[in-house]
Amino acid sequence: MLRSSFMVSTLFVLAMGVFVPAAKAQTASNQPAVTKKPATTKPKKVEFVTIQKGTLPVILSAPHGGELDLPGSLPRDRKSGGSRFQTVRDVRSSELAEAIANQLEAEFGQRPYLVILRVSRKYLDANREADYAYESPEAQVVYDEYHGAIEQFKKAILEKHGSGLLIDVHGQSKEKGAVYRGTRNGLTISALNRRTGKDAASLYSKVMEEAGLRMIPPSTATPNQEVEYNGGEIVVAHGSQNPGGIDCIQMEFGADLRSVAALPQTAKDFVKGLSPFLKEHYGVSDQRQAAAGGTSPAGR
Repeated sequence: MLRSSFMVSTLFVLAMGVFVPAAKAQTASNQPAVTKKPATTKPKKVEFVTIQKGTLPVILSAPHGGELDLPGSLPRDRKSGGSRFQTVRDVRSSELAEAIANQLEAEFGQRPYLVILRVSRKYLDANREADYAYESPEAQVVYDEYHGAIEQFKKAILEKHGSGLLIDVHGQSKEKGAVYRGTRNGLTISALNRRTGKDAASLYSKVMEEAGLRMIPPSTATPNQEVEYNGGEIVVAHGSQNPGGIDCIQMEFGADLRSVAALPQTAKDFVKGLSPFLKEHYGVSDQRQAAAGGTSPAGR
């Protein structure tokens, strides 16, 4: 009896095995074939350096706000980094640079050039000499891309405008409500000093103070010496004391000025001070006003 049941079950399964595929074949023959479409989107390339061309004779640089890991790269070594070794992130300094760029566009109808490092400082410090900036070839590629973009933008600005200004945006927590100015005591704005015949660093601090920012050193300090945060590799390497350089100023914004709530106002205050400075010393004018037939401010 058991053997008979087994044989019946086996025959039933075999019969079904023949019947089911035939049914599937019949169903498939009555339906159009489905063709798979290839994927239309590609993986997004990771952007380690944000590089944006502008039309103003202004470069905004922000090297210390990055958070990205750098695949294949070795972390920086404190021993090779020396006494100036730091991996601390300047929180929201990248966002501040972008807010300043937007505010400049709102003011002049033109955008500045923008170079922002997105890589964590533990792998790369673009504001240090190459010997202390990185430990691996992967990081060197990004370092060279950052400084190469500034070189390219400097050349374009000098060819078009004859002079220009780089603002290197940083953050500090020592004086949370103030901004430290860094020009290596006027060295990195040598061309501006020659054009004005004055201490241009003090003039710069004065317009910023009039816009509501507390500057260190203040414009009234005598001598007007920068003791701390007086300028790193970016302003030194690209400053106008060098052949082919432009005026460079490092700005160390206090933590309170970079808070989420305060950051938009900080950008407005900074551009409020920078605007007359650009008009007087770099010949910048409002392109929208000029297009409408208005008068342009005095030249450089």
